[in-house]
Order: sequence, then C-alpha cells, then structure tokens
Amino acid sequence: MLGLVVCGGSRHAGAARRAGDPGSAAEAVAGLCRRRREHLCPMPRCSLYSLCLLLCVLLPLYNNASEPEGPAPDPAHYRERVKSMFYHAYNNYLENAFPYDELRPLTCDGQDTWGSFSLTLIDALDTLLILGNVTEFQRVVDVLQESVDFDIDVNASVFETNIRVVGGLLSAHLLSKKAGVEVEAGWPCSGPLLRMAEEAARKLLPEYNKAIRNYTRFDDWYLWVQMYKGTVSMPVFQSLEAYWPGLQSLIGDIDNAMRTFLNYYTVWKQFGGLPEFYNIPQGYTVEKREGYPLRPELIESAMYLYQATGDPTLLELGRDAVESIEKISKVDCGFATITEAFLKERDKQAKWNGIPLLLQKLYVNSQPNSDFSKCQSILKEISPLLSMEAMVFVTEERKFSQESTFPNTYTFDLFGGVDLLVEILMRPTLTTQKKKQKISDDLTKDCLSILYNTCICTDGVTKRLAERNDFVLFLFTLMTNRKTFLQTATLIEDILGVKKEMIRLEDIPNLATLVSSFDQQQLANFCRILAVTISELDTGSDDKHTLLAKNAHQKKNLGPTCAEINQATLLNIPGFIERLCKLATRKVSESTGTSSFLQELEEWYTWLDNALVLDALMRVANEEPEHSSPDSSDESGVANTSSRTQLPQSMKIMHEIMYKLEVLYVLCVLLMGRQRNQVHKMIAEFKLIPGLNNLFDKLIWRKHSTSTLVLHGHNQNCDCSPDITLKIQFLRLLQSFSDHHENKYLLLNSQELNELSAISLKANIPEVDAVVNTDRSLVCDGKRGLLTRLLQVMKKEPTESSFRFWQARAVESFLRGATSYADQMFLLKRGLLEHILYCIVDSECKSRDVLQSYFDLLGELMKFNIDAFKRFNKYINTDEKFQVFLNQINSSLVDSNMLVRCITLSLDRFESQSDMKVVHVLSECRLLSYMYQMNNRTTFLFRLINIIHVQTLTQENVSCLNTSLVILMLARRKDKLPGYLNALQKMEYDEKYPGFILNNFHSLLRFWQQHYLHKDKDSTCLENSSCISFTYWKETVSILLSPDRTSPCALVSYIEEPYMDIDRNFTEE
Repeated sequence: MLGLVVCGGSRHAGAARRAGDPGSAAEAVAGLCRRRREHLCPMPRCSLYSLCLLLCVLLPLYNNASEPEGPAPDPAHYRERVKSMFYHAYNNYLENAFPYDELRPLTCDGQDTWGSFSLTLIDALDTLLILGNVTEFQRVVDVLQESVDFDIDVNASVFETNIRVVGGLLSAHLLSKKAGVEVEAGWPCSGPLLRMAEEAARKLLPEYNKAIRNYTRFDDWYLWVQMYKGTVSMPVFQSLEAYWPGLQSLIGDIDNAMRTFLNYYTVWKQFGGLPEFYNIPQGYTVEKREGYPLRPELIESAMYLYQATGDPTLLELGRDAVESIEKISKVDCGFATITEAFLKERDKQAKWNGIPLLLQKLYVNSQPNSDFSKCQSILKEISPLLSMEAMVFVTEERKFSQESTFPNTYTFDLFGGVDLLVEILMRPTLTTQKKKQKISDDLTKDCLSILYNTCICTDGVTKRLAERNDFVLFLFTLMTNRKTFLQTATLIEDILGVKKEMIRLEDIPNLATLVSSFDQQQLANFCRILAVTISELDTGSDDKHTLLAKNAHQKKNLGPTCAEINQATLLNIPGFIERLCKLATRKVSESTGTSSFLQELEEWYTWLDNALVLDALMRVANEEPEHSSPDSSDESGVANTSSRTQLPQSMKIMHEIMYKLEVLYVLCVLLMGRQRNQVHKMIAEFKLIPGLNNLFDKLIWRKHSTSTLVLHGHNQNCDCSPDITLKIQFLRLLQSFSDHHENKYLLLNSQELNELSAISLKANIPEVDAVVNTDRSLVCDGKRGLLTRLLQVMKKEPTESSFRFWQARAVESFLRGATSYADQMFLLKRGLLEHILYCIVDSECKSRDVLQSYFDLLGELMKFNIDAFKRFNKYINTDEKFQVFLNQINSSLVDSNMLVRCITLSLDRFESQSDMKVVHVLSECRLLSYMYQMNNRTTFLFRLINIIHVQTLTQENVSCLNTSLVILMLARRKDKLPGYLNALQKMEYDEKYPGFILNNFHSLLRFWQQHYLHKDKDSTCLENSSCISFTYWKETVSILLSPDRTSPCALVSYIEEPYMDIDRNFTEE
C-alpha cells in the first residue's frame, strides 16, 4: 500500500534534502472556526510548496556548491526573498483561513477545496523543517493529530490528496528525526505522521484503477493520446506535466529533460507562469483554463535539473519565478491565482500600462504560419512606453538607476517580451517549411529598437541575449539590410560588450562579403563592434593584471587568444585596412552626407545614446559662433551665418569625428597585436600618417567645444565628449605607431628628415639607417610634419590637462628604442626640454599621470646626451629649483624611476669620456653631481626594492626592478657591487628590518629570471634602452642569486641565517 503513495510524496522528500536558515515561528490561532462562504480566487493550492521548491533551487549555492559558469542570480538575495514570501503566505493562512484547506487571498478568508483536511497546513510541514523552524513544526504536528479526520464523507481529489496530504505527511515523517524532532522507538516504520499518511492512502487506493490515458512525445512536447488507439485526443500541455523533466533527470536522461524543460520555460516566460492548459499548435492558452494556480512542478524540475547539471539557466528560472510570483500574484493576504481577469485588475493597480495583455496579443499573432500583419501595430503601442524610459536612462546618472525607475521595460521582460521578440526575428531561419515567413523591415526595426531599449533599462537582459550564440550570429545577417543596419549594429555592440566569451569573427557567415558590402558610414559603425571583438577582455580585477597572473595565464593558454585570432581574421579581408585608412583620413567635405536633414538627424539619433543627440546638436550650434573666427576654414566652422545654416555643417563635423575615433581605435589595437609589422606596412602604404597630418588643424585638434555631450564607449567608466575621445585615440595611435619601429620617421616631412641628416652630419655621427631608408613619398607633406604639430599643441596645453599625459606618451614613443642623438636634438631645438621642466618645476603640476609621462619623456630626451644635461642645468639654475625637481622625483619613484635609470646610465657613460665639454658639464650640472654620490644611488636602490613585491608586480612598476638592476650592473662593471650590497644590509639594520629588503630582492630576481626567460621582445627592449647586452643582465642576476655564501656578490652573503627567507614559493595559484 505504501508503495503506491511514496511516489506521490517524492517531491517533498527530494526538496527536504537541503536545509536552510532557521525561521521565526508564526503565532497560530488553533481551533479557529469561520463561517463557510463561497468566494472566487482561493489562494492557489500549491503556492506554499512552490515557495519551498524555490528555496531548494536557490539553496545549493548556499551549501558550498560550486558556482555555475556564466552570470547567475544572487542566491543569498533570492533565498531571503523566498523565505519572506513563504511566511507572508503561511502567516496569512493561519490568521485568516485555518482550519480550512486553503486561503482566499483576495477576500482574506478560507475555504475547503480538496477534502477538508487543513491541506495548506499539511503541505507546509516539510517546508517548516527546511527553513529550520522546528518549534512551529512540532506545534503543527500536534494540531493536525487533534483536528484532522480522514474518516469523513467528502468529495476529495485523488491527485491532490496523494501528492499533498500523503506525500506531505510522508516527507515530514522522514525529515523529522534529521530536524531534531523526538521520534518513536520504531521510527522510521512507526510514527504519528506515518500513521496519518497510511490512513489517507487507504482511502485513495480504490481510485488507482481508473487511469485511461497515456502521453506520447512530439517535438519535445508530450501530447494527450488515446491509450488503445494512439490518436491525439488533445494537443495540449497541462501545467501538471511539468514534473516530467525532473523525473527524466533522475534517471539520467538529461538531454531530453533539458529540451522539454526549455519548452515549458518558454511558456512560463510568455505568461509569467504556467497556464493550466496550453494549446501547443496555437501557442496560447485553452479557454477557461488560462489561469496559473502557482503550481510547483516546473520549479521542481528546475531544482532536479540544476542538481544534475549546474546549468545557470535553471537558477534563472528560480529568479524568474520569485519575480513573477511576488510582482504579479502577491496581495495583502497571500498570493492569488493568475487569471486574465486578475491580470487586468492588477494591470491597473501596478500601472503595467497594458503591457502583459499586449504581449498576449503579440503571442497570438506571431505564431507559426501567421503573416505578422497585426504584430507591428501591437509593437507600436509598446514601443513608446519603453523608449521614453530609455531616454530617461541615458540622460540621467546611470549609476543611480534602479529597477523600479523603469517599470515598463521591467514588466515587458517579466512577461517574456524579450524572448518573444527574439523568436519573431529568428522565425524565418528556424522554420523547416519550404516557403519561409517574411518579416518586414519596419517590423524588424521595431523589434530591434525595443530589444535595445529593454537592454538599456533592465539589468540582466543583455547578458541573457549574449548567452545565445545563435541569436548573436543571426544578428550579423541582419546587417546586410541597410534599413535595419544601425539598429542591428547598436544592439550587437551592447550584447558583445557583456558577453563572457568573445565571439569569433570567423564564425560570422560570409564575413568578408558582409564587410565588402558596407559603405563607409556602415564600416565606421561596424568598427564599434569590431572594437569589442579584437580587444583583450578586461578581467575586472586588479590582481589579475599582475605579472604573476599574466604569466600563469599564458602558461595555460599557449596558443593565440580569441582577440588575436579575430585580428588575423580582419587582416585577411581584402581591402579592409585600406578602407579604414581612407575613412580615417577623408575630409569632412568628402563625406557622403544625406540630402535630407531629417534623415541625417535620424542617423544621428540612432548613432548616439538616444536623446543625447538633440542636446548635442543645440550645444554645437550655439557654441560655434563663440569659437569661430573671420579666417576660419569651411571645415572648422562657419562664420557669420545663422544657426540654421551652421547646424548641418556642425553635425557633419561631429558625425565625422565620431566615425574617425572608432576607426582609429581599431587601427590602434591592430598596431599593438601579433601582426604589427603587417599592419605597419599597410598603414604606411595607404598613407594614413600624412592623411592625419592634413586633418590635424581642421578636425583633429580644431578648437574643441565645451560641450558636455558624453559617449559611453569601450570604457563605461570614462565619460568623454567626441572631441576629447578623438584626440585621445589619435594620440594612442601615434604612440603605437612610433614605438620601437622605423616607420616613426613618417611623422616628419621631407624638410624635417633633411634636418635630422644635418644634425648627424654636424655631430660627425652616422645617419640612422631608418632615416636613410624612409620612403619620402609616404612622409607628411606641408610646412610641418605630424610630430612638430604635436609639439606645438603640447606646449599650449593647460597645466592640468589630461591631454598632456597622452601627448608626452606619443612623443616619448618616438624616442624609445635605440637612442638617437639626432632625434633628441631635433626635439631639443624645438624647446621640448624647457617645456617639460617648466611643467615639472614651475607649473606645480599635481597630476601623477602627467608627471609620470613627463619624467619618462625627459629620461628618453636626456639619455646619453650631454647637450641635454647642459640645457637642464641652464634651466634648473638655482638650488631652490633643483630641490623642487628632486621633491617631484622623490614623491613617487614608481613614476620617476625611468628618469633615475636614464640619469644613472648617462652618468656612467660620461665618466668614461674625456671630452672637455663633457668634463665641464659633469662638474657644473647639479643633477649629475647629485647622482654621482654613492649614498644617493644606494638610497634610490633601497627605496626601489622596498616599494615592489613579486605579488604586486605589474607591467607598470616592474620598471622599478629593472632600474635597480641597472644601478647594480653598473656597479658590477666597476667592481663596486659588494659595496652596494653591504650598504643595503646596513640600511636594513638602520631601519630595524634585517633581511627584509634583501630577501624581497632575492624573490624579485628569481621572478625576473622566469619572466624574461622566453620574452625575446621584452629582453630586446631592455638591451636597446640601456645599451647593455641582455647576456650581461642575465649574468648579473645569476651572480646575485648565487647560493654561495662566501661570494661577495651574492645576496645570501648579506642575509644572516636567522633572517633568511629566500625559498618562498611565489607561483600564482
């Protein structure tokens, strides 16, 4: 007999495998009797059990289960939400409905529905134990034994009594001992709850011979058929069947279980719950069976499937269930059945603006074989509600936006609108019919716009779409249609921006054909998408940027990254780089503007973040009269004209700026990639540099406006105007282009190249081969080259301008690599050194970034150049100025250590020279005299080693380690290495930290050996910048790390045994 009923109680036993936090006991009103009345809308009979299962879905992460891959709801948050929802329903049942079967939440009273067994109280027993509420559990057991009588003549539901009464009593019986309840001596074969379950089961036994139907599978659905004929009797899905995927998972049939579950989950998303009957062919509810009585079967299946797979999609169902039940069905006295009438009433109360009912109409009119004729009119009703919220979002502070601020987009997603629009868009590609359904361009645009607005305002929607690779790749096929291109590109960019795994461009169908079909405007927009696919993903954590972490990552991932593969894919597209160079260098007058102002405005509107464009246009129009001058060119401004005629030209300029910054970003990333030399060759061939030089005054560095228009681009934390962003991208491009590459001389014009040759000739030194070999047809034209133009604007930049950082970086990259006297003198003659010293000493610059870039530039400008040191001493001509300069250096050695290295290297070279000019400068220059003193060099050495540690080394501060090595290598050359090590030991003791510095230095050098072992590029840079062979670098490190305690050059010789700590493992876990 018990064998018949254990199956009915299995879900309770399964749910009870997990235990939660203790809950507070509810005050009961035992023996409460109420007059029986007939009212509609009782509390759904499964609401408390649904909440119990929701808790079980969310509990695995709480109980030390591993985190699933991909984004997932916060389990702790939703666990507490579910507990609160349970006690809201449970307490209201006790206060308003006990001892009736169920609570009617809309009228706050109770009624008997399935047998007059206090059904809700029995149903809640095992949930109380799962919540840890043992006190209330024991009280309820006592109450049930006294009040429930199964020996009565009532019309009882066999199904409900089996799963809820028999199953509930059995699971509570089996859980009771584990929960700390005192049990009878014969447990588990004896106990009051077991006896009650047996009594109820005996009453049901005669009904089990009446089953007459069976189910058969069709396309991952299960239809009702006649048992003996096999014909379909009802092509419906009943919500009770949703237990089936869970049962499949228990027998290991995971694939079929997931496919069936996802069908059911789609219905849930469509209606915010499972209707009792769902007509599969029609894709809609069955009349009079539309309601969702909060049944738990689908949540139960999610729980079992999650336990079997760890798939985060199943946690999303738990989240959706919490949101749907609480936001839709919660009322003052509990949770109500979701019916169409209830939805209409709730729509008015919750101010849903008719969105749920509009979505129901959209479902009906978008089913297979429909012509979509009515869909567009429905979307036209929905679209304004969502677009207004999106406008609010992009024009207000994003960080303060909350879910409650955007109720329309939230409601749209809550009732499955996002999934429905995805299905509508993809329908033609999914159907197996020979005649494909056609979707109009206008309907496609409406779907894309609504999806985009929902992504903007509703957290998590973009991430969900990003997880659907089929949808992401499908979107690229829509880009072939010019009418839907902009909406598609905008949505793709947002989706790829949050996608955890980078998309592979080679997976996009017919990518080369697609790109070749773009006009210049489309190609510029496409660059926004490409920027996401070719840039290395940000790990989002500072410790992941350490060199330890990067080295460990490289060991695990020996092949090229996805970003690098995508870069190679782009370079294989015929004519791609050439088109980018043309787009980057075309003049505004050459841009193919539209004939219609309104059409151009619409393109602006789509390009920008919605409402921002209108404000931007007005600002630009109002600002131009202020910044225009009588001799302004047509492309920098239009003087003495009305705002009406200014506006289109301003729009063209800003439009062009926004296109160019995206193109420059892509070119810059490609220049820093593995195919750098290939990109360099193509960029030179297609005359990118001279083209940018021609645009420098008129567009790139035109008189920029004070507009507060901001773009949320590749870095969401950076709010920059298009003008500012273009300048930064331009400077980054110059930095990448010039860095350690002979093509850097393309930044000059022919006259300037001749000047370099003259400098070399006058100094009686050979010309640099790269200067001689530069193709003069590819260099800049005009009176000034790009480098000279950059120096001119750099010297005019305000003291605290952030551009100074990027400008200094771009100029420094021109000097990096093997030191060129001619390059240095070219810049010295243009007053660069005096400008740098003014900024560091006289302008009292406080920006650490700017100071760091200026220190680095000053080091490259002065290195090995006696004329530069002479100019330095002429400018820093008092002790007071020199002290200010030293204070700036000492304020942050991480920022200034490259300058310290260059001074040290220069001093070492000058000391070996006998030229009278050199001797004179050595004796007069305050900076060289200061660095000549050994105690000052050892102080720098001590501080450099002290501020870095293996675990905190990054690409930025590892230079401190290399500067320390330069000081010691030069000491080794002069046989003074033991003196420096002895000085470090003495300074340790003076600081009362014996062994601390030298142990740390030992670990740093061990890391250095591993880090530079297979990094040919980095080792070459060290060699070129220091003029010390990398072999000598390695030899010095090996000598310092020698284990021979008798060696005067080994670190271990200066660490006393009690303080020795040199074997620490610093490998990244």
